[in-house]
This record gives sequence, structure tokens and C-alpha cells, in this order.
Amino acid sequence: MNFYTWITENYKGQDNKFGDLADDILGDEEFPKNARTKKKIETYLIVKGACVNCLNTFSEAWAMFEKYKATL
Repeated sequence: MNFYTWITENYKGQDNKFGDLADDILGDEEFPKNARTKKKIETYLIVKGACVNCLNTFSEAWAMFEKYKATL
């Protein structure tokens, strides 16, 4: 499972910062859905002008995603 699938399946529509991130990702047709590294997504967000709060939320979500992957 990649980050895109994980966050959108687990957080879309939720009323919290991770839900907001998931909904924003779902609404972005250019989001790198198949990205496998944190750096690739982070770079994309920076290029797109993501705010500091978005980048911090993404970093937290990525850490949770990594923990999830470790349980597989």
C-alpha cells in the first residue's frame, strides 16, 4: 500500500487535520499517487505552495503511515 491509498482510505471525510489532508489530496488531480518516498511527496507539496501546517500534518501522517507499514 502506498501513502495515497492509506491516507485516503483511512481519513477522507474526517473532521480533523488528517481528514483535511486526505480530502485535499483527493481533490488534487496532479498529486503523485504512486510516490513511494516521503521526499517526493514533500517536494511536490512545497512546489505547490503548501503552508507550514500542511507540511507538518503531512510529516505526522507519514510517520503514522510508516508505523502502519511496519505492522504488515
